[in-house]
Amino acid sequence: MTKQNYQAKTGIVVMLDALGVRNMTVDQCRHFIERRDVLLRNRPVKVKELRSELNQLKIYKDVPENVPEPEVVTFADNIVFTWQIQQRPEIALRYLSFQWLSFLIACGIKENLPFRGAIAIGEYIQQDHTVLGPAVTDAAAWHERGDWIGIIATPKAGEKLAALEKEMQECTQFMDEAPAWIVRYNVPIKSPCHIRNEMWTVPWPFHFGLAEEHSGIPSDKLFKRLIDRIDRPPKAESKYKNTYEYFSWYRQNIMPKLPRPTTG
Repeated sequence: MTKQNYQAKTGIVVMLDALGVRNMTVDQCRHFIERRDVLLRNRPVKVKELRSELNQLKIYKDVPENVPEPEVVTFADNIVFTWQIQQRPEIALRYLSFQWLSFLIACGIKENLPFRGAIAIGEYIQQDHTVLGPAVTDAAAWHERGDWIGIIATPKAGEKLAALEKEMQECTQFMDEAPAWIVRYNVPIKSPCHIRNEMWTVPWPFHFGLAEEHSGIPSDKLFKRLIDRIDRPPKAESKYKNTYEYFSWYRQNIMPKLPRPTTG
């Protein structure tokens, strides 16, 4: 038997959990898988459309053309994305969050596929459909902790992001654009005490603000219309309440500070 050479990789691991799947019937599971696969299959096209729109609106400078595609592993109601990035993966997270993760959450809400999850940064091993290692363990420990729809950075990943923020304090462009790709928020954490932890979060509400710029429909009305369509068991009501609170907080406190479209 040939011995495999399982090389350790360094990069970003994101583990997502689809809400409301575990109690589905077989037919409902089949429908979920179909919609999930369509969402994942259409991601590269959607990313190109987003990049084009950002360039046309001239909201953000230097939007890269070569944002890497992740490797994807799915099992049960989970999706795992991995990006191998050897040098300073926390810097690459800037555009991966902006063009992949926040957009995926926003599209999921639109397509009745609500997700929550966690971002880890570190080492892992991936071979075909198997992915293991410290970064996977870190993401797995936190991906179901948020009592909402959304993505958090694990505390270990958060340390790297905090260090990056401190390092980039003098870079005006970086600091102006940062709230579009990562923000701190008091996240509702699942526990008997219903605690809140200040954590780095992927600000998917940004894309509803972008839709408002494009369509003229107020972002809060568009979001409420879409979130109210999602089927939810009574026990999950707190997740949707907390999600709406996050959206409202971001819309009120962050959106007004973001760079606005320019012309010419």
